[in-house]
Formats: sequence, C-alpha cells, structure tokens
Amino acid sequence: MQSCGGSTTEFQRFYSERVPKLIASISNPEVFRQLFQCVSKFVEKVHFDINQEGMRIRSIDPDDFCYVDVFLKRSFFGDYLFEDGMKFGLDVSKLSKVLPKIYKVDSLDININGGFLELFATKKWKTVFRIKFLEEDPFDLAEPKRFRYQTFAEIPAEDFSNLVDAASAVSNEMKLSVEKDNPRFFMSAKSGDYFYVGEPSEIIRIKNKDGQNVSASVITNYIKALGPLIKQCKTVRVRLGADKPVRLDLVYQDRGVFSFILSHRRRKTGPVSKRGGMSLPRLTVTKLPEFLLYLSNTPEGEENRFLKAAGLETSGGDYTRMSKQLGLAYHKKGRIKLTREGALFVNLTQNDLKQAREFLHKLALSKYEAYRVMIDSLKDRPLAPDELFGQITAKSKIDKQDLSTLLGLAIWCGVVDRKLALYYFGGKRE
Repeated sequence: MQSCGGSTTEFQRFYSERVPKLIASISNPEVFRQLFQCVSKFVEKVHFDINQEGMRIRSIDPDDFCYVDVFLKRSFFGDYLFEDGMKFGLDVSKLSKVLPKIYKVDSLDININGGFLELFATKKWKTVFRIKFLEEDPFDLAEPKRFRYQTFAEIPAEDFSNLVDAASAVSNEMKLSVEKDNPRFFMSAKSGDYFYVGEPSEIIRIKNKDGQNVSASVITNYIKALGPLIKQCKTVRVRLGADKPVRLDLVYQDRGVFSFILSHRRRKTGPVSKRGGMSLPRLTVTKLPEFLLYLSNTPEGEENRFLKAAGLETSGGDYTRMSKQLGLAYHKKGRIKLTREGALFVNLTQNDLKQAREFLHKLALSKYEAYRVMIDSLKDRPLAPDELFGQITAKSKIDKQDLSTLLGLAIWCGVVDRKLALYYFGGKRE
C-alpha cells in the first residue's frame, strides 16, 4: 500500500497518468468506507469477482462464525467500465488502514492497474492509494450451500439496529425468533436472571413457510459490529431455519446487498473469573499485533466497548491489560491509545517482523519477571511442563494459564522453538 506524495509536479504526473484508466467511480464514498470498515472487523482477506452486473466480495472469518457475501450492483457506481470476469484476492486489513483517510471525501474512484487496486480520493486535496493483489487467493471458493429457510422477515434497519443495541446490553448471545401464530418476529437475550425481549415497531414483510416456531442463537457482537453499515441501509432481511445459520441481508437502496451468514452454534460458556493485579491476560498472543494495529488507525483512541463489539478485545479486556503492562498503550479519558513504543511496534510489524519480535521480547523481559525466569530455564533444554512450571513458581507467583500466555509470547517472538507449542499446548497452536 502506498500513498503518493512528493512534489506537486510529481503527484500531478502520477495522477494524470492514471485518470484516463479509471474504471469506476463510487456514488456514495461513505457507504463504501463503512462497508469495508465492517468487513475488515471479521476477515483479513477477501475474494473479488467483477463482471458487467457489478462487484461481488466474499470471505469467511477465521473462526468460521461469519460468511461474508457482498454484492455491489452496477448502480452502486457512477461510471462503470470494469472488464468482465475480473478475479483477484485482496488483504482488506491493509485496506482498513486507508479507510480513516477517506472519511467524508468529495469523490472516490477505483482502478485496477497491473496487479494493484487503486483508490483515488478527492477532498480539496488528491490522494492515491495502491494495494497489491494477493499472490494466493484463499477465498476463491465454490458457491456456498443454499439453505432452505423456513422463515423470512424484512425489518426497517433502524428498528433492527435499536433492538440489537438493547440485546447487547444483556448478553453477548442473542436469539432471533419467529413465532407461528400471527406470525411475529422478536429478539431476546438472557444472562442469569436478567432477560430482554424486543419487537420491531414495523414488519415490512414476514413469511413462515412451515407454520412452526423457529429460532436461532447468534453472537451479538457479530451483528453489533455491523451497526454503522446497518444505519446506511433502509431494510434488513432476516432468514431463519431450524439448525441453519442465520442470514442477514442488508439492503442498500437498489444498489447493493450486503449479506452476512452467521453461525447458529451456541458457544460453550462457563464461569468467568475476575483477575486483577499483574496476573497475565487470557488471550491468544498472535492477535495482539492486530489489536495494536487497529489502535494505530484511530489516533484519537477507542473505547473498550467498541473494541469488544468489533471482536478485537476479550470480555475481560485482556488485550488492553497486556498492552498497558508492556507499555504499548494507555488509557486517557475513557479511551485506549497507543504509546510511542506501541506505535513503534506496529511500524516494525509492518516493515520488519524480525525486529518487531525482538522488540516485543525485550519488552517482555523488562516487564515480566516470570518471563525472564522461563527464558532462563529453557536456555539449555526443553523441560517437561510440570518441571518448567515448578522452576518458575519457585521464583515468581503465576498459575498454569499464565505459563501458557508466557509461552505463547515467547513462541511468537521466536525465542522458543515453535515446535514446542505442540508439546506445551497439547496440540493447540498459539
């Protein structure tokens, strides 16, 4: 990805050379920005299919909870000169870095040029961003299985958004239901003795083909993360079926349909213990750089509740806590922001991963006594998990979950052989 600067003459030459090649202009840049901002919360890589009818973007999130299938009709664009049958993969995590820079632009155009997707933004100034296609396209997939849904409900987007916001205050899992009598659509959420149920003020259309009660559970935060995009649309179509994933079609005027198919599988939950002090977070260390990268794109900082809604933070705020313990982030006026060291680490992860690993390793050595003891204990040979745990607890007070976090950190930093992950984590990869 690159933003083109330099002298005015150089920029004008770069820009003017490409203007005749522009193949699409976006009628509503803000909807485009919100669309990819939401998509990038779920997935990192997407597949593009482009033809004379429009542009289709597909992907699946890493946890297999959300299938993304977006179709932008030709009418979504102004000028539309795409060649028929264009296909490519794109890293939308890179595109997400660009999105804050095209907020409320006057115009936005797209070009495909030599293996790059180019965005041309105008807002008193002109900017060109280029993002290279993926060499391997992991989501050039066959068409997904077509489900026969028993029920269909079309709801005003504003009503739907308000109901989701209310349900998310009760639980991170909600149920969408259609009752056979009359038929009616409603949402519900439950946590202990705390219960919520809500119905939209208006149902545009509703069908219940089999005349049965149908309901499905979904993770609330997956839908809540779509909030900004839902608000750009007029209606939401909800499709439910027994033992089938929930399908949400966000209808944007007559210009596009943004579809998200969400797993109906209930999450296994258990008691949540509160941890304080210097105890280590319960997190997957490999996702820490992603958390910090998001913060780097929000210089004004972000509230924890929004990070959680976007799936970037755990319910216990573990990524924030580890970032603060390592000196990579801090709280200010209710928002989490990067420190200078945090910004440096993000820059290293993008430009020199080896140095990023060394940087994080040195930070961990300076901040965690147990980490220092563990590294010293593993210098000569691998130790059995119980033996390693015994050596560390003799000098530092931690539990076995803390040890798992420390090992994950050391493996990501490359100072402990990655093969040991199978040994210490019982076959689970960090």
